[in-house]
This record gives sequence, C-alpha cells and structure tokens, in this order.
Amino acid sequence: MQTGNILVSELQLDQRLNRCVSEGNKSEFDLLLSMLSTDVRDQDQFSIINDPESEEAVSLRDKFGVPQPQPLISRESTQQDYSISLANLAREDGLVSARLQHCLRPEVMHFDVDRIEGFSDDIADNLSPIVQARLSGKEFIHTNPSINFDDVIAAQKDYEAQLFVA
Repeated sequence: MQTGNILVSELQLDQRLNRCVSEGNKSEFDLLLSMLSTDVRDQDQFSIINDPESEEAVSLRDKFGVPQPQPLISRESTQQDYSISLANLAREDGLVSARLQHCLRPEVMHFDVDRIEGFSDDIADNLSPIVQARLSGKEFIHTNPSINFDDVIAAQKDYEAQLFVA
C-alpha cells in the first residue's frame, strides 16, 4: 500500500471542511473526517516530549516521599507480563488486592506496538494508514500550513460586517 501524504491534522485540509459544511456536502465532510488520524498522539498539541526530569523535581519527589510517576508508554515485555499478572490477581484474589498492587506499582497505560510480526495479513490490512506507516518503520512528518493571522482577522471582520448589514 502506498501511503503518500497522510492526513493527521485538520489544518492540512485547509478550508475544505468549512466549504463542505457551508455547501451542505455531508458525504465529503464525513469522508474527510474519516481520513484524519484517530490517534491523539499524532496531533501536535498532544505530542509527548521525552525530556528527562530535572534534578529539582527528583529531589522534591524524594523530599516529600512521592512515588515515581506512572509510566504512560512501554515497549518492554516485562511491563506486559506485569499487566497480565495484575489481571490474574484481580481474577483470583479480587479487585481490592489488584487495586492495592496497582497503587504500589502502577502499570503502564499503553503498550506501544512497533512491530508487525504476529499480526495476520487481515489485521495488518485493516489498520489505518498512519499505523501501517509506523509499523513498517516509515517516518512521516506532518507539516501544518502556515497561518496568516492578518488574513484570518480580516476575514473575521468581513464576516462580522456582513452580520450587522443583514
């Protein structure tokens, strides 16, 4: 499958969504929205920055006895085994003991799948183009068009002037 330019953000569509709404073209609007990425991590405002914690934050954490933060993403199989053991603990001993164990050592929120081995072809074909590109190791750079705020403000003033004329 050829991925080409992958839609990630609404900004890549420029004014097409607005035109679809104003012209009442519901089918094209639905198609454009379905082509956007459903993964929040692909959007600019939710990108995860992997900066190490500052020494000041670590010393405050030790000073007040605050536990380590819950990891959000992991690719380690040991973390996956721990998550499975928590599920078994909940099934065998109940939710209270599993919750206690989770509070003592929080499990990872999301396991990042970065390989395609083990997936059948049917599953791999049904993945979104962004996930397929990520699994095949292709890096994609989503470029957002530059926004000229002067034009946006001028268009807004024109729109407001039309409202007051009517």
